[in-house]
Amino acid sequence: MVNVTSANFGDLVKWTLTVRNNGPSAATGVKVSDVLPSGFVYVSSSKPYSNGVINIGSLAVGQSQSVDIVTRVNITGTFVNVASVTGNEYDHDLSNNRAERSILINPASDL
Repeated sequence: MVNVTSANFGDLVKWTLTVRNNGPSAATGVKVSDVLPSGFVYVSSSKPYSNGVINIGSLAVGQSQSVDIVTRVNITGTFVNVASVTGNEYDHDLSNNRAERSILINPASDL
């Protein structure tokens, strides 16, 4: 999820990633991979973010955790941010391990 669908050059954009364990067992070693689109400069996050990876840790069955990543726009155009999640246990449904959101950065000029 992204807090806006369009933004301007220099704006702050917040991406919210929510990971949920749908079971049937607890999940360990849960990690989210979210390599930011080129032109989005990392500002901060609610959990440690390093080289495009966020370590969630463990999630009990039914438990979810959200992570916010704040970026500054340093480019114009339409971009897609893709995030995926992995864990240590066998995952019988990989169709819900990936999400993507697009954002339009309006044209800009400095005259």
